[in-house]
Amino acid sequence: MNSRFQTCKTPHEVCDIVVDEWCDRERETRPTPVTKLELKNELGRAIGLGNGDDPNAPAKGVYRYCSGETPLSVEKALLICNYIKNYELIQWLGYQAGMIMTPRTVIDHLESLDAEDIFDEIVACLKETTNFIETLSTTYQAKPCFELVVRIEGVFLKTALQMEKCRLMFRKLIEKMMQPGSQGEIWLGFESKKKRKVKR
Repeated sequence: MNSRFQTCKTPHEVCDIVVDEWCDRERETRPTPVTKLELKNELGRAIGLGNGDDPNAPAKGVYRYCSGETPLSVEKALLICNYIKNYELIQWLGYQAGMIMTPRTVIDHLESLDAEDIFDEIVACLKETTNFIETLSTTYQAKPCFELVVRIEGVFLKTALQMEKCRLMFRKLIEKMMQPGSQGEIWLGFESKKKRKVKR
């Protein structure tokens, strides 16, 4: 998992980190000055917190999630992630449950590509995976220490995510090939299409 969360044991610790980082980013990029309190009120209202008369009730609700005072449900975690456009909290929860989660955005663009282009992306992805594995092999030969173990875990996670991305792209490639009129590509490969592209 991301080294920022290395010492995190509970969801609220990760929530506190990602919300705080979101506040910092928003304060740097928004055209008008805004405080963290205002941002947390904005986030709280967006996820359905603070129905009372206190104008800062939404921010207090967010604080209770970030401090662990209020248990963080998966539903609320997803609402927070959707609003701040950062899914590391959900990924962390999945990682604790023994799963590795690949953001859907990494393959959404494949819908507009043909089978040949998807195959090219798979080749590039496999090359990058090979580089990660080579990094792991080199790192394992060094003298063990805490920093090294953290680095190995980080590279290993990237490798696993990359392999999962390849698997999803292979599935999408098969879907494209099974479409009417595309079955010939399974047997003939992409050479004929590549030649036609070169001639254009």
